[in-house]
Amino acid sequence: MPGFLAPKTLTGSGKGYLAPARAPAQGGSPTVTGITANPTAATVAGGSTTNVAIAVQGINNPGQGYTSAKFSGVGSVAGGAITMPAATSSSQSGVFRFTSTQDSNYHVDVTLTVAALVQTGDTTRPVMVGSISQSAVTASGFTVSVPAATDNVAIKEYKWRLNGGAEVSTGLTRSKSYAGLTDQTLYTVEVLAYDTSDNGALTPLTLDVTTLAAPVAPVLTDKVLPLTLKATGNGGVRANITGINWAWSDSRGVITSSGGGLSSNASGLVSVPIQTALLSDAVGFLSLDNYTGGNPLDYFGFFGPVRVP
Repeated sequence: MPGFLAPKTLTGSGKGYLAPARAPAQGGSPTVTGITANPTAATVAGGSTTNVAIAVQGINNPGQGYTSAKFSGVGSVAGGAITMPAATSSSQSGVFRFTSTQDSNYHVDVTLTVAALVQTGDTTRPVMVGSISQSAVTASGFTVSVPAATDNVAIKEYKWRLNGGAEVSTGLTRSKSYAGLTDQTLYTVEVLAYDTSDNGALTPLTLDVTTLAAPVAPVLTDKVLPLTLKATGNGGVRANITGINWAWSDSRGVITSSGGGLSSNASGLVSVPIQTALLSDAVGFLSLDNYTGGNPLDYFGFFGPVRVP
């Protein structure tokens, strides 16, 4: 007549639990008598897999059915070797408990240690030397450039950052232009070289650039310029002439102010309201006429150069 089995402990770093043997089930022996793992401990390189042989002992359905509570997706599988899922980081190290699906009193623990991730391929960083140079600095932008970086394989791109913002790649172009900036403002530029394996240089090159002051828009004002005009053209300016038109041209010959409706006084003097920039030394040319309807009543010609005080 079958007897009871004494409790038994597994050897190795994995510990198994064996419940005391039970009274024979109707029709025969206990279903499960133990569960074992081989190996009970393993070190696995990051990104790789390892096989663990799990076996459930019993008279009925020997070596069938176990689950793992650690790795999702293992679930209930048939007995034999199981491939542990690929580890992606050391966070997946730990103890993995496999429990019999036929009798939860029986389990075995496997200690799995995931080593550091294995890096393959080129891991050498590019080397950057020298410093960033600036050019074409204005009130709203500037251009920066950097010496060529070196790498054991090849440089792929240069990435620029302005005031700690997002990186912007210029490919293999070693310069970057910025526009639409604020005048009289300090900007910090960083550049980092990357190789074809996306290894970045250890330390970026940096440069502080201050934009220039924005030019002050000229303030226009009316300058009343009394002129004693000499007789030119068809007799020059005479006394009490009305409907005189005028035009002021700057030293480049560009008309900047014009008007009409002026009159000469009894002495032949005309006051011309020239609108020009408030400069200390404005020189230009003045033309006067009193054409009416295309018919020249009088033509006074050019007077100049004229200095506006």
